[in-house]
Amino acid sequence: MKEITYEPVLRAMARLKELSADPETRRMAEERENFLRMHEADSKQGVHGDHDQKKEK
Repeated sequence: MKEITYEPVLRAMARLKELSADPETRRMAEERENFLRMHEADSKQGVHGDHDQKKEK
C-alpha cells in the first residue's frame, strides 16, 4: 500500500484512531449505525411512523 503523505488525510486518520479508541464514542457510533440500518430497512418495506407523516387536523 502506498504511504499517505497528504497532511489533511493524515490528520483525519489520526482523529479516527482517537475516536475509535474511546469506548463511549464507539458505542454511540454503533448505535447510530444500527438505527440507520433499521430505518433504511423500514423505508424499503414502506413502514413509516407518525414522525414521517404530517398530521392532519
